[in-house]
Amino acid sequence: MLLSESLIQEFIDLCPNNANILDVCCGTDSLGVIKKLINAKFQVTGIDVSEFTLNLFKRKLDLKDSESQYIGLVNFSVQDVRVMGFQSKRFNGLTAIYALDYLRTTEYYNIFQSFFSILKPAGFLLLSFTPDSESFPKRIRKELYIQVVVDDLSKTGFEILSVESSNYSPYYWVLSQKQEWDD
Repeated sequence: MLLSESLIQEFIDLCPNNANILDVCCGTDSLGVIKKLINAKFQVTGIDVSEFTLNLFKRKLDLKDSESQYIGLVNFSVQDVRVMGFQSKRFNGLTAIYALDYLRTTEYYNIFQSFFSILKPAGFLLLSFTPDSESFPKRIRKELYIQVVVDDLSKTGFEILSVESSNYSPYYWVLSQKQEWDD
């Protein structure tokens, strides 16, 4: 799976120094992004519904001596993205790398509301998804699926900053910002 290096870098550049970042559905596919976040000196929390997946992720982080520097730098928690137990306005940024592929499109709006709630005012959301995932009903055209994601984000209160895709990958990347500011 190809990462959108430009949007990952833009996400990192937009987040404040020492940002508190949440990675949801954190599996081995998001390993490259997690390393970039740690290298940017962000505080990273990773959640997944599966303790097995989190343990696999930890082992992958610790496979090589050069990567063992990362193992203690991520706080892991077993949580379902649909019912996260975080206080509101806790995170500066949230990444959902390939996470939507495991969820039904009918769940997106409620999940985006949860994302909105736990992000600080003007916080950033970086997510990727593919219309080719099994959770995506085949009868809906790709363009409509992409529009569902963008519309649900907008209805929740996110401003879409960028949508990217590649000719070499079925994945789309969306960078958005929470449109709620402190008084």
